[in-house]
Order: sequence, then C-alpha cells, then structure tokens
Amino acid sequence: LSSDGDENNNERDELIAGCIMMIRMSMNGIKNQDISPHHEVSIEAHRLLAAALSLSGNTAEALREHQHFFDAIAPVSPLIDPVVIAAQRVEYARDLGRNGDTKEQKQQLEKAKELSEVCLGSSHSFARQIKER
Repeated sequence: LSSDGDENNNERDELIAGCIMMIRMSMNGIKNQDISPHHEVSIEAHRLLAAALSLSGNTAEALREHQHFFDAIAPVSPLIDPVVIAAQRVEYARDLGRNGDTKEQKQQLEKAKELSEVCLGSSHSFARQIKER
C-alpha cells in the first residue's frame, strides 16, 4: 500500500472505532434509562454495533452482538420488518463464515432466503442474491 492507502486505512479504522464508542455510549444511556431490551432503540443499537464490530474485524464480538439482536427481537419478531431480519441473518452468516462456522453459516443463509422469498418473492434480487451465496 502507498502511504495514502495506509493513511486512508488509519482514518477508516479511527472512524469505525469512533462509531463503536458512540454506539456503546448510546447503549449505556438506553440501559441507564431502563429501556426494554425489546424496544426498537435497543434492538437497533445491537444491529449497528454488530455491523461496526464486523467492519473493525472484531468478528467474535460482532457474533455476540448479532446474537443479542436475535435474542432481543424474539418476543417482538412479528413487529419487525422481515426483510430487516433477513438482512441481519445474512450479515450474521458472513461473520460466522469469517469465524469458520460454515454449518451455522449455511443455516442462517437458509433462514434469510426463506424470509426474503416469503416477503419479497423468489424472483426479487435480494432473495436471488442470498440463494447464490
């Protein structure tokens, strides 16, 4: 990499670290306000933190946040957009693959495919892309 590439990577890493810090601060505020873990702000915080941790390369912690997301939506899943759940399952599968858990990765992709086909139809581009993975 050129020095510009190194500089860009450092800037990217700093931005991601700042996002992670801000999301964690928000999660502390959510907890301090005694907001339910099943409330949309709690759920969204876990979704965003999983994505940021994944971008940072911290796969193990990202996997934990994905699981927190799925645990939090379990009691309220009929209220959550199924496409959001399918997309989260795809991201979870990606991190599982990075962690070497290909069996669980395939299961998550299958769940995402089923959800997307029911909601969007099997010919929708999102459903087709999941099928191709």
